[in-house]
Amino acid sequence: MKQTITHRIQHFALMGVAVLTMVLSSCGSKEQKFIFNTPQDALTTCHKELSKLKPLKTADINRLADITNTWLELQDSTLSCFMRDSVARTDTEIAAEFFAVADSFRTEITRLALAEKRTMPDIVKLKVVTANGRAKMMASPDYKTASEFYDKLDGEPLFTDVNKTLFEYEKLLTTAKPFKKEKELYDFIRNEDRCFRSLLVFLKDIPQERLQIITDKTSDLFDNLYNTTTADPNNAVSERVMLYLTMRFNRRIIQNAEVCRNDIKKQIQLTEQQANNYRWMIIQPFMTIDNYAMATLTDKQLQALSEMADELPRLLTYVDGKDYDNSPKEETDKLADVLSEYFLKSYLKSIL
Repeated sequence: MKQTITHRIQHFALMGVAVLTMVLSSCGSKEQKFIFNTPQDALTTCHKELSKLKPLKTADINRLADITNTWLELQDSTLSCFMRDSVARTDTEIAAEFFAVADSFRTEITRLALAEKRTMPDIVKLKVVTANGRAKMMASPDYKTASEFYDKLDGEPLFTDVNKTLFEYEKLLTTAKPFKKEKELYDFIRNEDRCFRSLLVFLKDIPQERLQIITDKTSDLFDNLYNTTTADPNNAVSERVMLYLTMRFNRRIIQNAEVCRNDIKKQIQLTEQQANNYRWMIIQPFMTIDNYAMATLTDKQLQALSEMADELPRLLTYVDGKDYDNSPKEETDKLADVLSEYFLKSYLKSIL
């Protein structure tokens, strides 16, 4: 038992430190609210904060975000204190007490989150408010430079037909070599972005097998770069590259979903395979944009995400071949509730 708990606390703490370092290294963090000299001080504060939650019956989305942020900061500070104390790292009772409190916090926050109905826009708001260091991220020089870089890409002219688009896209991916300098990466992203936006214009007309080829070649090219970057997150170049890659990811995911949304609203005819693809692509932003990626969203992207969140039940209904406006209200309300609850539970599980 002692080995299990000791291993768990060290593993948990090291994971927290690694993730926290990567998230905050490029954007800084707000002044710490909790600073502890001893593990017992930390545990006392944990119990005190937990006691404030138990009497609460409900919490609006802003209050829920505040509660969540408080616990995340308290957890990080407690783990840091434990890691500085050689006794705490091997003390079975202290470790067991902390994990019991942590489990209770997760239970109470989840209870409050589910105590009332939440909308999909509520979930987006919760995610962005609890995104670690978003305000300082957006104020950082690297973020401003990256935002300007991606804004300029919108002015690049698109290819005029589907065959030209596929030819240029596949040629770019086939001839690309591993990036050795930052400029090589940014030049590639500039060319790739033009191809990707052109592809989105013809998305419904492109065979699935051609899309899969592009997806596979892109993954092959970027997988090694992601691995190299995350292996040394404190390196200034790695921090900058990770920021550009994350913003590229956000841009592509949201642009893709917006095109699908527009096609669905036009009620274009979709094959069964296309319907499956569109269903995934309009859900994808809510599944794959994690805490760090949320911190790098531009205000424009956040607005688009919130609008799509509000429309998600309607869009999914249309993809399933049904008329949302003429569907029974209990069915549409149930779909909205199921989606909100699923994404809320998934998000809380990922961060608590």
